[in-house]
Amino acid sequence: MPKKEPKGFAWISYETEADQPYITVDSQQRLYLSSGVCKLLGADCPMRLYVGYDHANMRLIVARPDIVRAVDTKPFRFDKRRYGNAKPFIRTLGLNRNELPLRFTYAGKDFSDANLPEGSFAFSLAGFKGADDLT
Repeated sequence: MPKKEPKGFAWISYETEADQPYITVDSQQRLYLSSGVCKLLGADCPMRLYVGYDHANMRLIVARPDIVRAVDTKPFRFDKRRYGNAKPFIRTLGLNRNELPLRFTYAGKDFSDANLPEGSFAFSLAGFKGADDLT
C-alpha cells in the first residue's frame, strides 16, 4: 500500500541500482561483480582482482593486480559473466551458507580509516552502519 495518497497522474522513471557498483557473495558461494564495479575499475571481465577484508569496518576491498601490489597473494579470477569463486573468502571470514547472500556497496575512496593502498576500492556491507552496529 502506498504511504501517500496519489494526486493526479505522474510518470514513474525506471531507475534501478544496476549501475551502482556492488559486489555480492551469493548463496552459491560465488563473488559477483556488478557492471558498475567493472566501470569503476576500468576493466572488462574476465579479469583478476585482489580481494581483501577490513574486519573492523566490515568492508570488502578490491584492487587490480596491475595497479596494486599485494605480496604473496593470489588474485581471484572472474569470468566473462563477472562471477568468481568465493570459497576462500567465505572460509577466511568463517561464514556459513545461512548467512549468504551478502551485498557490499561502493563506499568510496576514503583510505584514511583502513590505511588501504592507493588504487584499491572499498565496498561496505549493506545495512552495516559502523563498528558499534553489530546487527
